[in-house]
Amino acid sequence: MTDLSKIELILNSILPAGFYGAVAGGVADKNLLSREELEYLNSVKSQDRAQSYILGRTATKLALNKIGLPAPVGREENGEPIWPPGIMGSLSNKGDLAVAAVAKADLSKGLGLDLELALSDLKILDKVSKPDEKLWISEKDSELRLTQLFSAKEALYKAIFPTKKTFFGFQDAELIPYPNGFGCRYLIFRDIPPEAIKIESRIVDGFILSFAIWS
Repeated sequence: MTDLSKIELILNSILPAGFYGAVAGGVADKNLLSREELEYLNSVKSQDRAQSYILGRTATKLALNKIGLPAPVGREENGEPIWPPGIMGSLSNKGDLAVAAVAKADLSKGLGLDLELALSDLKILDKVSKPDEKLWISEKDSELRLTQLFSAKEALYKAIFPTKKTFFGFQDAELIPYPNGFGCRYLIFRDIPPEAIKIESRIVDGFILSFAIWS
């Protein structure tokens, strides 16, 4: 069974000062949702999607509680969360687990959070990685490293998209592996200096947890 407290401890250890994280897992309890959130939930036909939604919103509520703002989180038509005024945040689901991170909007230009289970094959290698990244992946623990890179780029996308509102793919960024995370070597957005991006990556209980910050 997944140790939620362990994952939350790791999550909060990688968040900068003023950023708050929370974890939700297990049986989803829709009684914690607001009226607006319940209205959306009633339109969801898939039981798995419904559970993911409830757990995701539960994690966001727990995180927002830490900054004294237990407000509902809306939803854009494309699924992007609508955070309360003055707040930025990110959330991620995987199976019966959800994680969320929030902060006051003036603390950074963007944040992104991603949670993944370790991949068991390399079938997405060419899609996800650029040549130097592929070389790093091939050196050892290839499936694990590929998962870390995939998760890091997902977190990076979440950190940038709410501001740019422009889709960009895995090949539109090149990351440099460091101990416990990644730096950025190349990014398609020329007005974002690569050095403004920092990504933390941790392996915990079979999950890869990535946090990207655009400062």
